[in-house]
Parts: sequence; structure tokens; C-alpha cells
Amino acid sequence: MNKIAVIVAVILFLLMFMTVGMNAQDAAAKEAITRAALDYMDGAHSGDAARMERAVHPELHKVTVTTIPQTGTSFLRTAGSSRLIQLIAANSAPLAEDKRNIDLEILDVLEGLAVVRVTSAQFWDYLQLADIDGQWKIINVLWAPFPKPGKEKNNSGEADAIKARALDYIEGSFSG
Repeated sequence: MNKIAVIVAVILFLLMFMTVGMNAQDAAAKEAITRAALDYMDGAHSGDAARMERAVHPELHKVTVTTIPQTGTSFLRTAGSSRLIQLIAANSAPLAEDKRNIDLEILDVLEGLAVVRVTSAQFWDYLQLADIDGQWKIINVLWAPFPKPGKEKNNSGEADAIKARALDYIEGSFSG
């Protein structure tokens, strides 16, 4: 009976030790993810191209949906890392520090990948990051101008349609 108690105690101790180690790794990853997201958004508003360059991967793909007012036709407007860094160096999105209102939420982290929503007084961005050689880099950005008053997000009825399109994509991927 004592041997079983000792074995159980050792197993519990090892599990506790492993959990503490994982929590420290999780905390370090979340800190690095937060730093990359803030380098991205705060760097944009401060005109700090070095912060932006530190945050994004050289193969970054940044996308927004734009509508042509005359026709109502929508298209994807894209930018890569070099264009984005040049725009930031030219201080294309200046905003005083006290007016930025930056808010950040890490939505998910798993297996070296992360999704973050970061907003400011001007922008609403969804970031996809990856841990590449020990550095968290932003790989993809889907963004929009921050909604103007009266144009706040409306999720009613859209969640089911979004889920259906995602499932179509997954099913199509596996079915060939």
C-alpha cells in the first residue's frame, strides 16, 4: 500500500512540475505574441517602421475588402511587408498616443500558431501569427477601418453562414 502511495505521489509531483513548465511556456508565448501585435499596431500609429518590421514576416499578406462606390463591386486590396513598412516609415497612419485606444485579445494559441484581434481608434485587425525559429511573426492580416458610429458590427444571422462556408471549405479540402 505504501508503494502505491509513493508512486501516486511521484506521478502527481511530476504532473505538477510539467504543468508549471507548460504554464511558463504559455505565458512566454503569450507575452511574445502580445509584443508582436503591439509592435504592429502601435508601430503603425507612431510611424515606427522598425517596430513594424520586427512584428511582420517578410512574406506577410495583409488584406482588406474594398468596395467601389460607383458600382458597389467589392474586391480584395492587398499589401505585403515591404509596402506596409514603407507606408509606416512615411507615417501614413499617425495617431497621438493618448488617442490610439489600442485593445488586444489573443483569441487562440495552439502548436506554434496564434490568432489575435487588435483594434485601435482607426483600425480593426485580425492577425495570424506563427512561431518561426523562436520568434512570433505576423503572417496574415485581415483588417478594416474601425466602424464609424452607427456602423458597429452586427453578427445577427451571419454566424451560421460563416460556419457553413468554413465547413464547405474543409469538406472540399478533404474530398478533393
